[in-house]
Amino acid sequence: MARPRGPLLAYGAVLTATLLWGTLHPVGKIALRDVSPLQLVIARTAFTAVTLFLVLALFGRASAVVRELRTRPMTIAGLAILSFNLSSSLSMTGLSMMPASLNSLMSNTSPLMLAVGLSALSKRWPEGRVLGGLLLGFLGVGLLTWSGVDDLGLAGFIGVLLSLAGSAAWATYTAWSRREIVGGDPLALTTACAVVGAILPLALGAVTGDLVAIGSLSPEPILLLVYAGVVGTALTYALWMFGLSRLSATSVSAFQYVIPLSAVTLAIVWLGERATAQLFLGGIAILVGIALAQETPTRASERG
Repeated sequence: MARPRGPLLAYGAVLTATLLWGTLHPVGKIALRDVSPLQLVIARTAFTAVTLFLVLALFGRASAVVRELRTRPMTIAGLAILSFNLSSSLSMTGLSMMPASLNSLMSNTSPLMLAVGLSALSKRWPEGRVLGGLLLGFLGVGLLTWSGVDDLGLAGFIGVLLSLAGSAAWATYTAWSRREIVGGDPLALTTACAVVGAILPLALGAVTGDLVAIGSLSPEPILLLVYAGVVGTALTYALWMFGLSRLSATSVSAFQYVIPLSAVTLAIVWLGERATAQLFLGGIAILVGIALAQETPTRASERG
């Protein structure tokens, strides 16, 4: 298989996605002061579905979403459950029970999970450099967030488990969707998944009253929900899938380590948190780990 064109553009899209994704954890944590985890999930899925559909309609490609839903409904349903239902809901529920920095670590362990899963399926470990890069990146994330493990308590421990489960769901989604978008339309596939993924949260919200309660929120949490849905999810999903259509799943997933790095950097710049040697070393480890984890063209094409 020939290597897809435009790798630099694909890398730029993935990097932008992870930088924006890094803002979702602190923004979500602030929003959870006034909203429930279900309301946050509703906002992420519903705003993503509407935003991406409008973008496709603007370019005359709305029919592509209908085609995706009609030609492979079970695939769309499975991907929607993994990404917009399981990964999103587990991560956001975990966020409500633990510090945002620690949640960003646990929710972004999927590169290692993906590497292990792909190795189990192919009965072949990643080449040493790639595996070393993934481990180094994870070590860097740990250095950035280790201070957040103090005084977690039972609720925090449950939050850790939920976040890890959400990360596993995302790793599965990344590997599966990478195969589904080969030769297809990444944006249409993502939009179709968002439409299907919004059904369950909206239904649950209607039953519990969380959906109606969104209308009574003050402007600030409403704006945070809009940001989480439009920028933190719709835009990042679209960029992520664009990159995933041109790069290997392992190469793309390694960029998830940027998310905690972005979150901590924002905390230093916006909130005035102290920059330490630990943060500096963690950031360097993440960047080096990502560079090492990029697969060679031949290996990437084999992974699909």
